[in-house]
This record gives sequence, structure tokens and C-alpha cells, in this order.
Amino acid sequence: MNENGTGPVAMRETVFEYLELLRESGVTNMWGSPAYLQEEFGFDKREARDWFFAWMDHKHAQSTGVQ
Repeated sequence: MNENGTGPVAMRETVFEYLELLRESGVTNMWGSPAYLQEEFGFDKREARDWFFAWMDHKHAQSTGVQ
């Protein structure tokens, strides 16, 4: 993250936090979350799915202790 709180690391943290809050809310099955990412962040369909799968990989790594 750069000094003003933007950049790839900040975006990753923001998107992953959003997905975690969405999961906790129970508003949607997480397989439907890319549509929410498109709405919230203006991602296109592919970009939203890429973020979703990155988050899923992150969650899997957390649950297995692999970072």
C-alpha cells in the first residue's frame, strides 16, 4: 500500500473486507457475490469473478493454514 492508502494492497483489503461483510450478512449465497462486486466497485463481470475467486483462494489458505 502506498502512503495515501491506495494501490493494489489497499484494493485487495477493501474488496476482501466487503466480501467478508457480505458473507456475514447472509444476503446472498457467495456464488452470487460477483454481481454485488460489479455494483459496488464498478467491476466488469470477469474482473468481479476474478476478485471472488481470489477471495475464495484466500479463505481456503486461511482455513488450511497455508498463506
